[in-house]
Amino acid sequence: IEVSSDAAAVELLLNGSSLGKKPVRECKAMFKTRYASGTLTAIAYNDGREVARHQIETAGKAVRLVIEPEQMANGMSLQYLNVYAVDKQGHRVPSFDEPLTVTLEGTGATLLALDNGDHYTDELFHGVTTKRMHLGYMQVILRSTRQPGKIKVKASTPSVKASQTLTFP
Repeated sequence: IEVSSDAAAVELLLNGSSLGKKPVRECKAMFKTRYASGTLTAIAYNDGREVARHQIETAGKAVRLVIEPEQMANGMSLQYLNVYAVDKQGHRVPSFDEPLTVTLEGTGATLLALDNGDHYTDELFHGVTTKRMHLGYMQVILRSTRQPGKIKVKASTPSVKASQTLTFP
């Protein structure tokens, strides 16, 4: 773990246990540890006195998928749905990379594309129903039809599932 600071030294705590206190060289201090979910706290020191503290929550194992629609589509608009893998606390899991399969039930929209934001992949995004998630993320792109209707969007990976019903005007 690389900690950036302009202080003289930094202590790193993982779930309340110290991983050590190190001098800051060229604005950074390096710590070696295995990944663990929980709370990571960096404490900066000058002359042995605490001058700053920063804390982040790390994600655990993905237990569900969250589907978040952007502004609802109408007419022949495109509808964007952002799908995230989250842990039991609701933190996004950036290490999650299982293949995501999307199916639709009902009327009002068709599946246009899946895009995971990975600019280095050669995988297709148009006309597919399954694509590997990247950094725990996938964007589902739907095209609404001219007919009002409700659709049920089902998103699933080998280990996690989600569904959501959307109404298209």
